[in-house]
Amino acid sequence: MIHYSACLSLVIAVCVAIAGCNQGADEDVSGTTGGPPPAPVQTSGPKTEKVGVLAEPYDEVIELPGATVHGFETAMLMAKVGGYVAEFGEVNDAEVDIGTKVKEGDVLAILEVPELESQLQEKSALVIDARSSVSQANAAVTQATEEVNQRKSEVDRAKAKKAEADAVVEFARVKFNKVDALVKRGSVGTDNRDEAQFELKAAEAATNSAQAGINTAQALAKVADASLLKAEADVRSAEAKVKVAEAIHEGMQAQVNYAIIRAPFDGVIVQRNIDRGAFVRPATNNSGAMPLFKITRQDKLRVMASVPIRKASRVKVGQSVLVHKLGGLAGWTFGGHVSRVASALDKSTRMMQIQVDLKNPVKDAYSERETHLKPGLFGTVSVRLKRWESLATVSTSALGEKDGRNYVVVQREGEWQVEFVEVIFNDAVTVGISGEVQSGEVVLASGLDQY
Repeated sequence: MIHYSACLSLVIAVCVAIAGCNQGADEDVSGTTGGPPPAPVQTSGPKTEKVGVLAEPYDEVIELPGATVHGFETAMLMAKVGGYVAEFGEVNDAEVDIGTKVKEGDVLAILEVPELESQLQEKSALVIDARSSVSQANAAVTQATEEVNQRKSEVDRAKAKKAEADAVVEFARVKFNKVDALVKRGSVGTDNRDEAQFELKAAEAATNSAQAGINTAQALAKVADASLLKAEADVRSAEAKVKVAEAIHEGMQAQVNYAIIRAPFDGVIVQRNIDRGAFVRPATNNSGAMPLFKITRQDKLRVMASVPIRKASRVKVGQSVLVHKLGGLAGWTFGGHVSRVASALDKSTRMMQIQVDLKNPVKDAYSERETHLKPGLFGTVSVRLKRWESLATVSTSALGEKDGRNYVVVQREGEWQVEFVEVIFNDAVTVGISGEVQSGEVVLASGLDQY
């Protein structure tokens, strides 16, 4: 405590001495010169800092976490008809189950539907019966055709007979005329004329009879023609019935075929929800039917990601992407391109879905390593929105803001000019800008609020 008081007294004494000396000096100077005090020293305004504009390549990238890997095609296989599971298909001598790789058309399961089999047999019998009717109708056409040909022959014979009768009439008429002339000259008796006249009338009667035969033959020919037309119509009717029967049979066959569950495309069975003997409900409205299998195509994959609304308009088909940070695959990165863009926002998330197609297996973007991706993996998709081969960069202190717009102050021809720019990136140290600012120019790094 004593030591502290002594020190304090010494400090006070020194300060008083210094003050006295200063006062004496001032009095001495003013007294010596006897004139006015010197003018104050003029100093410059606020110090300004300047920095140069640099340039570097830059990729503008948007990171989309939460991306998921999906099979290129996925189908939930339902039953069209109800029945009991009779058996499962086999691939490489193994029963179809989860993990089985199948080809399009492979049998996955067969349902037992006895009532459909019975109906199919009935429809098959109807087809056979209808085809038999066609055969009978064709036979009737053949018979009717022969009848028509026969009637035509009868018409021809009747016409020939008529022609013969006409010739006899002509001969009898000539004979009668000769005899009549002889009777008029008195060369022969009237009994000869009567005989000739009788022969003429007999010939004319024969002609009339022949004409009647023609009429009868022609009438019968018309009846035969009508019978033929009817037989041909019966054939067409029988053929139409065959088509109806076959269509019904095909429909029933399709129903029976629905009892065989087949793979719609090459893929992997990822779910099997039935066992042998289980009853399967048909996939009709309000039936409570459940999927029998779930199959996913894995030789090609879709990576689905969601783009925030503020960047949605800038993502386009064909832009380069990197798929990385996949769970369970640390250190792997896969390159690709945007394959599809939804062009609409999801109503619940207000984000836009994009898809990237990858062939499986996939190669690492930075090495020759290959791996098979599994549907269900999740990670991050990085989309390169734009590539700058030379992007102007300045320090963050060189960037100003006015009325919601960013700007820098550039020195040109000895003057400072304001240039509005678009900020491409800002890492809190350096700012990448796009605008009418070039590498090598000088910008202000302080005092921007004066402009």
